[in-house]
Amino acid sequence: MEALGEILGPLLISLEEKGSLMKFRKEDLRELEYGDEPEGFSIVEDGDWSVDMKYQHRNIVFMFGGKYYLLVSTRSGSPFTDYTYESEWWDDEVECPEVEKVIVTRTKWKPVRPS
Repeated sequence: MEALGEILGPLLISLEEKGSLMKFRKEDLRELEYGDEPEGFSIVEDGDWSVDMKYQHRNIVFMFGGKYYLLVSTRSGSPFTDYTYESEWWDDEVECPEVEKVIVTRTKWKPVRPS
């Protein structure tokens, strides 16, 4: 997971910006990846797959012990073949960053309507 960096929405965040990390068992995170909730875990947000060439990424925010954590699920393949999930090669324990929901304001340019 760390080799590709972490994707948080459209922003790539560096390992230094991840803040608090918590180690979780690979088996528990794989259950979350497939939509199941192991005991003590609760899925808060299950994002859509975003496509990056032959790779797809999805953010899963889950709660454990009263705190929120981010799991980035990555897979390669296509709907016409089997997908290969990066989690197949994870170590027995995987670090996930603690996250919090924040409001982000964005500005953009848009055409002016004639008066």
